[in-house]
Amino acid sequence: MNKDVLPIPSIRELEKMLRDKTIYDNLVMRTVFSDPENYPMLEKLINLVVKDIFPERKIEIKSVSIEHPIKLSVPSKDISMDVLAIDSDGMRFDLEVQKKPSDMSVKRIRFYSAASDYEILFVSQNYEDLKDSVMIVLCKKDLYGKGEPYYTLNRRVIGRSGKDYGNANDGSIIIIVNGEYHGDDDLGRFLVDLLKPNPDDIKDPLIKRAMVRPKKEEKGMTSWFYEMSESEKKKIEKAATESFNAGLSQGLSEGIKISNSDIIKRLYKDNKEIAFISYVLNLGEEEIKDILRSEGLI
Repeated sequence: MNKDVLPIPSIRELEKMLRDKTIYDNLVMRTVFSDPENYPMLEKLINLVVKDIFPERKIEIKSVSIEHPIKLSVPSKDISMDVLAIDSDGMRFDLEVQKKPSDMSVKRIRFYSAASDYEILFVSQNYEDLKDSVMIVLCKKDLYGKGEPYYTLNRRVIGRSGKDYGNANDGSIIIIVNGEYHGDDDLGRFLVDLLKPNPDDIKDPLIKRAMVRPKKEEKGMTSWFYEMSESEKKKIEKAATESFNAGLSQGLSEGIKISNSDIIKRLYKDNKEIAFISYVLNLGEEEIKDILRSEGLI
């Protein structure tokens, strides 16, 4: 990865960027789950979510892929799974971490789930060889607002009469986890700790250990900063170029103003934190917030 695209921030700047970040923030999530030492934390999360669905099964994660791309053979939207985990039996678990309500589209979830199946059945295989797959969408907010720990989306068999004949049992399971669930049970306590930005306040030992490295250790903090993919850096460069060129027709000074405003909007919509935008553009956080408020984004 080219580390010359952005200058290395000071530790103080990194601490400021990371101060309020949790596992729901993309770069922290990537840093945490890309570390094999944190596989037990991922295992625990998956087991807590699926234990009622697979009561006799203990999930043991054998491999993890971060930002796993799915290549379709036809022109379509790019797809990249946040976390792809494979257990010891070859069962696939796709974990999507969603921070903003605007990203929690049920149709988006449907599209990702369908694409996931696309790449796990090869030409020489029969349809019955298709392994079960579980897509877990970890939402920071309660998507349906009903207070449930999670919601399971299953295909049902319903006759013309309207009678429900039960689950279609096609092996595809989508679970939408309510990050606001704070019940007095293992899952509730785990979800509460996921919302805490300060490792010192976290009770679960696996989450605490996972969050110490990107929050407390200099090497981990620097690694977090450079976890930005090349595609994200290109988005910053593309936004800057396109916006600035558009603004030139209104004069150089106005062009710069429009450029910054448009870049800020694009970066914020792409889940970049205000502290990070402030660092990249060398603008004050209050100035950035004023622009976002004027656009109704905060």
